[in-house]
Amino acid sequence: MTTDGGPYQSLERLKMRLEYDATDLFDSDDNAAKRFDRLLMGTAEVGDGDAFDGLEAEARSFIESYHSDEPFTRQEDRVDEIRALDETAIPLAYPVESVASVEIKRSLRSDYHELADHRWDATDHRIVLAYGPRRGGGRRGTRRNVLADSAGRAEWAQIAEKIRVTYTRGYDPIPADIRGIQVDLINRMLRNLRTEQTISAMEPDQIEAVTSAEAIVTEDIEARIQAHTPLGSTVRSV
Repeated sequence: MTTDGGPYQSLERLKMRLEYDATDLFDSDDNAAKRFDRLLMGTAEVGDGDAFDGLEAEARSFIESYHSDEPFTRQEDRVDEIRALDETAIPLAYPVESVASVEIKRSLRSDYHELADHRWDATDHRIVLAYGPRRGGGRRGTRRNVLADSAGRAEWAQIAEKIRVTYTRGYDPIPADIRGIQVDLINRMLRNLRTEQTISAMEPDQIEAVTSAEAIVTEDIEARIQAHTPLGSTVRSV
């Protein structure tokens, strides 16, 4: 399991925070340090040997799978095309930093055109169609039914078939507590591998089996991850 985002922290920073080093898992030879680096960061970062993503990427993928399968790392000018729903608010990939534009297609055959920015608002989870009753509205100074107004708010499906949102989302830098969760996950993986006592002869798929999510992610770790997605944001392009 891999993600599109880059590492949460560098190899050197990661090694400083781990409970284990190369001598805990490999024989003390000239290649022990390099083998340990490859175990942590994978073939792409370190090179040498068969393709292997590394424990950093594995821990990152666990975090992001519990988060919504979206990377925590910053994504500039991300573009999501979303089917318009019978809703005032449509979820985007959390956390939203800024929205550059919102475009709509009034029909599937029409072209996109940009929606004026006073027609929408953005939160760190959603793009929200501007509030207001669908039609009419009370005159100033008259008593109004707030509940009726709320029920009459416009919905995206009333003005479009599809929506295209260009925005920047994610963290830069990654929050310290998310990096801390990753370190805890990797420490648990290394503890399992050390218990096996056969890591020197293991193939990459065998390593991944020992470091599976079922063996690594505790209820406490899951709760700490989910604390970063208080509204459970997800987005699916169509």
